[in-house]
Amino acid sequence: MYSVEVAGLPVVDLSINEFMASNFATYADQNGEYDDWLELYNGTDSW
Repeated sequence: MYSVEVAGLPVVDLSINEFMASNFATYADQNGEYDDWLELYNGTDSW
């Protein structure tokens, strides 16, 4: 398990839920661009 801090506070249950790399034609954003992206999941009740 990795120990990560954001703004000096520990992040205990944060994980990568989904990611898209080399997105050339699969999912376009609201501007019609095909950006790479990732989705984070916060498994706690805190922001």
